[in-house]
Amino acid sequence: MLKPDYVKVAEVLSDKKSPIKLAKLNSPTAISLLRKYGVIYYPTLLFFKKGYIMEYEGKLNYDDILSWLLDNEKSQFKQLLTVPNLKNFLTIEARPLIIELTDSNKLLGDVDVNLFLLLVANDTSNEIKKTLRLTAKYFKPVVLFSTVDVTSKYCQTLVNRLRAKPKNTPTSFLLQIRNAKVQKYKPNTNDLTEKNVKEFVQNFLDNKLTPFVFSQDLPKNWNTDAIYTLVRNNYDDVTLDETKHVLVEFYKPECEVCKAFEPIYVQLSTFFKNRKDIVFAKIDLDANELDKVYVKIFPYFRLYTKSQKMGIDYGGPRTFNDFQMFIQRFCKKGLVLEESFER
Repeated sequence: MLKPDYVKVAEVLSDKKSPIKLAKLNSPTAISLLRKYGVIYYPTLLFFKKGYIMEYEGKLNYDDILSWLLDNEKSQFKQLLTVPNLKNFLTIEARPLIIELTDSNKLLGDVDVNLFLLLVANDTSNEIKKTLRLTAKYFKPVVLFSTVDVTSKYCQTLVNRLRAKPKNTPTSFLLQIRNAKVQKYKPNTNDLTEKNVKEFVQNFLDNKLTPFVFSQDLPKNWNTDAIYTLVRNNYDDVTLDETKHVLVEFYKPECEVCKAFEPIYVQLSTFFKNRKDIVFAKIDLDANELDKVYVKIFPYFRLYTKSQKMGIDYGGPRTFNDFQMFIQRFCKKGLVLEESFER
């Protein structure tokens, strides 16, 4: 149990008049804050120092925790005398206020930075850069201000992840990276004035923002056609309905293969129209962000049967007959289910 050791560490730090203060967070009452900092297991010890976050990964006992804290309390002075830490210090100080992300400076993997104000634009004007510089001075080194060209072939993975399109730029995001996970925060406006940008970043630091996820608004007629329209907010409600078998197509609007498959999908929904317990649905993954759904090839298909709500991925040919056999095979009672279907 951590509590006795944690209390003892706090008492020793107090006796030493250390500037380090220990605190605790009652997790059930602070879900949003825990999500913000990527806490997924308990207990988790985070050390906040001048805008940086360090996670304690040692043994949960008095001696190890105290030693680690005291070492990190002095790190600003003593550890900077070592070659690696001196290099880190000089790297931070030498950085320009605004960095353009290219294939040669993949700063999103930089270990000493975990907060990025990222401007995604087709053409970054001098006026916008001037505004960002003024704001970047205020938040350095806690937040690294950077830009990325939405048309850059070297940064398409990042651009695609942010669903950025030339017609929707300029737009900006605050990215927090911790434990290899990225959380996005988005301002309410793309009017990048110094006041708006400063207020946005400060609101994040004051824990006034919630993570941003992509989701379309739910159409009023989402379930009136033979093929239901899903968005992030109704995805679980539909797919986890234990009275229905639900086949979902994951697609992107500009995908030519997806467009070519549409008549077959309509044909399938027509063929099974008398099976009221079978639902055909589709979701635009360009506009909707789903947890635990990772798709690399489009269109992609997953069947949620009444008794298997983890989903059965379809990997067979995209023909009417193959899909018909797949649905008939798994949408029956008393069947032993498998994790995937490939021919």
